[in-house]
Amino acid sequence: MHKKKKRKIYTDKKHAVKGIIATTLAAVALLVFAGIIYISFCQKGRADIRVGSLALISILLGVVGLILGLMSFRGENNYKLFSQIGSFLNVFVLVLWGMIYLIGF
Repeated sequence: MHKKKKRKIYTDKKHAVKGIIATTLAAVALLVFAGIIYISFCQKGRADIRVGSLALISILLGVVGLILGLMSFRGENNYKLFSQIGSFLNVFVLVLWGMIYLIGF
């Protein structure tokens, strides 16, 4: 039988809380985006004001998430994984909304 070896941790680094929040906001914004696309497709492009309100909320989540993601890079004793993922996904959300806007314009 193999025994599990205890791993020793030689660092006091933790994941940045703002980076985790930014990643969560990006995931919610992407889910809202996908839901809006699905609702709009089912209604054959005739979506009402509620769908537009959800779109605005998704954009605001992307902006707030991007700000938090960029702010989370400032911490010195933090891992940058969630900061990078959150920032990238929030930029992705905003680019998707920009493309939707340009296509509709």
